[in-house]
Amino acid sequence: SMERCPRLCGLHRFQKEGVRRAIQLGGRCLIADEMGCGKTPQALGVLAAYAIWPVLVLCPASMRLVWAEEMERWLPELLQPRNIHVVFSSNDMLPQSRHEGSLGETRVVIASMTMARLLFENLSGRDW
Repeated sequence: SMERCPRLCGLHRFQKEGVRRAIQLGGRCLIADEMGCGKTPQALGVLAAYAIWPVLVLCPASMRLVWAEEMERWLPELLQPRNIHVVFSSNDMLPQSRHEGSLGETRVVIASMTMARLLFENLSGRDW
């Protein structure tokens, strides 16, 4: 992931170790560092290592734009603003089609847990 996205080289040593450990675990883990320790960049390091799309990010509503901004900051080689879809309301639903390519240029969908519950049918059944 560091080769794919050079900005990730700026992670602290403990963050790089966290990314390595998450990859050893197959990318499925809980990053439970204290607030302010850089969990988001660690998660983005794991995302960059796999670079498999589409990705669904569920987070508190107050963090949706933070996640989008951090993706643009840390992963500009992989993600442009047009690749990131932030769900604010039911007006931001995804296309009903589940066929490959139905999301167009969208690689990442960011939604709050509340919106994910409300749009469960729209979000489910996709290869996240």
